[in-house]
Amino acid sequence: MTWKPQWTDEQLDDDRLFERRLREHEAAWQSGDARALSDAIDLCEFHKTRLPQWVREGVRAFTEDKRDKPTRQDDVHFARWDVVREIRDRQEELDAQGYNTKWTDGAVYETASKALRGSTAQGSKDAIRRSYKLVQKALKDGQFQRFWR
Repeated sequence: MTWKPQWTDEQLDDDRLFERRLREHEAAWQSGDARALSDAIDLCEFHKTRLPQWVREGVRAFTEDKRDKPTRQDDVHFARWDVVREIRDRQEELDAQGYNTKWTDGAVYETASKALRGSTAQGSKDAIRRSYKLVQKALKDGQFQRFWR
């Protein structure tokens, strides 16, 4: 009984071409071309092949780099928004203690500014107002994940 290959010469050529192209994409990725990662994913998908280790590691590194770098400023905006919301939620209690929590004259932002003094989220009443409105808009637009990790 003689052994017969289970692939044709045409398939073997396709496999060689696939391997060569994958090596080219890897070299491009290593030289800093981010598009090569996407191209390698498309190539593997087309050939119904499992992603090689360098592609999986590249995707992980690329996405973790973006995900693990929350902006400090977003944290500040959210902390300011949170204090304003708490002041509004506790309006009766705080008003009874002598705090001014009215929206109409912007007093709520002044109160929040005083409450945040000395923290990393401290700022003027105008900065607190801008942060509050920015977070409110983001929440309204469905971008809440920006502030929760």
